[in-house]
Amino acid sequence: MIRNGNISTRTRLALVCALILTATVAQAQSVAIDMLVSTQECASLLYHDGRLYGGLSDGGILVWDAAGDGDYERWTTLEGLSSNRITDLGRFGDVLWAATDGGGLTRIDLGGARPDFQLFTNIGDDLSVSVLAVSELAGIERVYFGLTNGGVGVISDGLAGNIFTSDGTQGGLVNDRIRDMVIVDGDVWIATDEGVSRLRDNAFADMSTGIGHSNVTCLLADSEFGLLAGNVDGVWQWNDTTETWTDFGGIGVSVMSMVVQDGIMWALRAGTGDANRLFHWNGSAWVTQLLPEAGAVVVAGGDRLRVAGSRRPIEVNYKALQAWTADFDGANWTQWNTDELLFTSIDGVSVAPDGDIWMGSRAGAGFASYNDGVWRQITDLASAAEDSVGLFNVDGGFLDVHATSDGEIWMTQFAAGGVIRYRPDEPDCDHLNRDNSELSSKRIIRITHHPEGPVFLMSDRSGVDVILDTDQWRDPDVWMHLPTDNTGLGSNKVSDALLGDTPDRIWFIVADVGLVLWDINGDGAAGDPLTWSDTSDDKWSSPLTAISSTAFDLTGAKAVAVADDGTLWVGGGGGVIHFRFDGYKDIDGDDVSDDLDVTLLHSIREKTSAPALQGSPQKR
Repeated sequence: MIRNGNISTRTRLALVCALILTATVAQAQSVAIDMLVSTQECASLLYHDGRLYGGLSDGGILVWDAAGDGDYERWTTLEGLSSNRITDLGRFGDVLWAATDGGGLTRIDLGGARPDFQLFTNIGDDLSVSVLAVSELAGIERVYFGLTNGGVGVISDGLAGNIFTSDGTQGGLVNDRIRDMVIVDGDVWIATDEGVSRLRDNAFADMSTGIGHSNVTCLLADSEFGLLAGNVDGVWQWNDTTETWTDFGGIGVSVMSMVVQDGIMWALRAGTGDANRLFHWNGSAWVTQLLPEAGAVVVAGGDRLRVAGSRRPIEVNYKALQAWTADFDGANWTQWNTDELLFTSIDGVSVAPDGDIWMGSRAGAGFASYNDGVWRQITDLASAAEDSVGLFNVDGGFLDVHATSDGEIWMTQFAAGGVIRYRPDEPDCDHLNRDNSELSSKRIIRITHHPEGPVFLMSDRSGVDVILDTDQWRDPDVWMHLPTDNTGLGSNKVSDALLGDTPDRIWFIVADVGLVLWDINGDGAAGDPLTWSDTSDDKWSSPLTAISSTAFDLTGAKAVAVADDGTLWVGGGGGVIHFRFDGYKDIDGDDVSDDLDVTLLHSIREKTSAPALQGSPQKR
């Protein structure tokens, strides 16, 4: 049985690099924030009091009702976590501890009406915590934590102590790369990349005899089976009398995770498939159990045996992943999948007229839209080169996503083939490449459009292509290639374009050249109708590289915006600059007025106060 989980109405979340801010009707300055974080992999599981807590490798903590239908809520840094990259979960009483990669630890008190989050980031220089173990000593809560590459630390009654490393004065810690920890009768057993250590009475000892100084990935303590360790060669059992490790059952192959559930020991071996990876010990041999899904990375107990990991909704797209968990009733698996963003590392983002937020994957895994908790995601590969719903391939990042005024979504899948034109209502994808169109380069880095319909495609190698009629993009006659010599842009490296104060003026950011203005109808023309195809009346300005009395370097500009009063804001090159375009003037004495005449309004290098600025910039 497979159930696709729905995100709860209390917490709508999904994506590492984007926040959606919605202004409330009553207060223009008040916003509601949804954090968009992908759910690609559930890397840790913990059951407590009818709830299942899943730590995501890059997305916070999922909380399921273990007896529910797969609906979940999610905690992220917005709720109070120190980081969204969860590496391990631990519990003592009604307190849940979360270890994170880069954000230290978070203590979550579950005893109140709402979870209470407390951050622990004052634990030294290394905030990458790989594992933790929670216990009580003389009524005091004590948390031992292992760092990814920095040794072992302890938090006692809320106070962080020293960090112990393998080169410390005490010795006995065999390696600083900590992989797992378990507490047995007050002793802390520590799995590392190079064997096992034990912490007893504040002293470390090397306990690697028998298992060797190998990569030990997991530890398990059980009243019946004793102390067990998983490493690259299988499962090992500790003999307290001989103080050595012995091979337990010869399971072979690297073991990732172990658990004892209802008196049965389970071990999850490394791999990616669903067969010959999960085993249980029947008293004399290891017996295999088919997993519900490939990509399992952790096995856990509670009221039932559970596994979790990542899955590919579309098998051929190895970069689009979905977190899942499943429980086993002894005969059948019940699986829950998350239903949020399938990829991380967003580059292109654009807001469509209908309010959909469109975003594209940096890794080329796909593109998606989000609106009011509903996702629309395209991660499958195109079945035809020119007209089908899908991607060029999974290798080209979506550097820019641009929604036009009529709802079309244009995307550049950098170096993977070219440009995708997506019409959500059809739906279909037009795949513009150098073979089926006049596209001059597949290295498009920025897309924008003119209100009258033309679309601008900017490259870091071949300048700017303009499609005058997007519905006829296969027709060579509807394409323009703007000049890249000194009669035009001045270079083939163009990073942005923006409509100026009138429809016939287009501003370009040209790398290492400056800001260039293209006047489509020429100086002094009325601007209507626009003479796109008639280049004889075009006017190109000389590059604007600097403005007197400022240190702003326009050759290093990164972004441009036009305010509602027609003034321009430019960012990069040493800060932010605000100026007004007044017209053209002759500077070099050749009786040709091709130099830009501008007036400086503001130059900001470091914000020290909130000045009263006129002309708020409008996002293109």
